[in-house]
Amino acid sequence: MYGGLLLSEESLLEMLTPHVEAPSTPPRGNSSGYGLYVSTTPWGTRRIVRSGTSQFGHSDYWHYPEEGVVLVLTTNTQHATGWQVHDTLIDVIFGRFNNKDE
Repeated sequence: MYGGLLLSEESLLEMLTPHVEAPSTPPRGNSSGYGLYVSTTPWGTRRIVRSGTSQFGHSDYWHYPEEGVVLVLTTNTQHATGWQVHDTLIDVIFGRFNNKDE
């Protein structure tokens, strides 16, 4: 997606620009770009999110472009949500695991 091989920089910017508010889509406070949800992390950087469910399972994609982190979680159940796992992993990845009070 990045680097201009699939999309031009202009198209990528348009895709990742918030166009429509999506307040009920986790994480709360999202806006919809074109095919992706874009929000701001609690520490002020962008978070790009996409998820989907089929008869075979559920998947979640979180991208933190400024931090260079991508987290993908897939399950073999339709009824799973990755947010609990995501929150714990992101705390560990960004070194916030022991700083919950901050």
